[in-house]
Amino acid sequence: MLLLKYDYSKSTDPLQPLVSHISTLLNRSVPETSDITLKAWSKEWKAHKFILAARSPYFAHILKSDTKLQAWNLESNVPVESFGLAVRYIYFGDIPADLGLGPNSTSHGEVLKGIEILSKEFEIPSLWKGLSAEEDRKAQRKRQQDELNKGVGQLERWFRENVLGRRMCVESEKVKDVKWGHDSEVFADVILCAVAETEEEEQALLASSNGTPDISKLGISEINGTSNGDASRPKHSFLYPCHKALLLRSEYFYTMFTSSFLEAQPSETLHIINVECPPEVLELVLTFLYTEKAEFGLEVALEVLYAADMLLIEKLKNKAAIIISSLGSGKANEWAGQTAGGKLEEDEAIDIVEIMKAAWLLNVQRLEEFAGRYLAYRLENYIDEPVFEELIKESAS
Repeated sequence: MLLLKYDYSKSTDPLQPLVSHISTLLNRSVPETSDITLKAWSKEWKAHKFILAARSPYFAHILKSDTKLQAWNLESNVPVESFGLAVRYIYFGDIPADLGLGPNSTSHGEVLKGIEILSKEFEIPSLWKGLSAEEDRKAQRKRQQDELNKGVGQLERWFRENVLGRRMCVESEKVKDVKWGHDSEVFADVILCAVAETEEEEQALLASSNGTPDISKLGISEINGTSNGDASRPKHSFLYPCHKALLLRSEYFYTMFTSSFLEAQPSETLHIINVECPPEVLELVLTFLYTEKAEFGLEVALEVLYAADMLLIEKLKNKAAIIISSLGSGKANEWAGQTAGGKLEEDEAIDIVEIMKAAWLLNVQRLEEFAGRYLAYRLENYIDEPVFEELIKESAS
């Protein structure tokens, strides 16, 4: 009754981890991830070009026209408090009803007027509409959630166009020769690299690309280097321009960028970091870090599980385990209904032995319980198989 009376909800917002992380970037100094300073009167904010470009058409235009811009000064004659609240809004921060004004601040009315001006200048109409609307608590919460969803949608579109959309395919032996500058129109500060092990994998990714990106706009000088002359098909790697600010959501990258590792040191060109997983899986990991979305099928779930464990992304690891145990159960039942005679088929829907080993290696109890039930219900199909005997011995040891 109390929840109903005060219009509270016990439901959790799936986007909250992402927006909370972004809202803390304005005050995060370690590691240093900002690439532009916003100035208003005597105050400064260390900001990120890619977030400004994703959230504001105004900033997207000026930053695209001058990718080397290091500082931006507020020219409008508005209170500094108004600008601070606008920046806070761009970074998904909550704006309190009293605007957080202190006894020595500009008057409430003047600050509101300044926000109205900035809302038009930055082309963010929802900034002013949210403050000027007279709503009850329920309508206000719905509007805030809609604005949050819209903002994350803006970030997702920018990510798909400028990170996934600007990936490059390079012969693996030439990756070391790629020189990617700091002042590109995607504002990347690090490059992630994944190797395509098979031609099918490479062709699938190339088929989903929107053509080859203009390397001059990415700050890449000519890629030198020659192949080794091997008649066999060379392996290819996919390069993704990324942003440390969001890679920090992975404890692996956070540790890397806050340590004395080479990847954390300044350099003339962007560091290229190899990630030991297929490009398709790396794209799923990046999608999660940038958008909080994790949508993938059973066929790659095990590889995502290993990648998430390696990169210390616990939520994605749990998501992969849930997909394996839930979709795996459905596939298993479908397979069980189609087989007869107690023989193990070569094209079984899932490799339960690999899943059990992954559960042990990565300490995922949910998967271990799922694999145990799976084997118990199909014992007659496995009991005479050498792999099952090896699994029992490994478990016993």
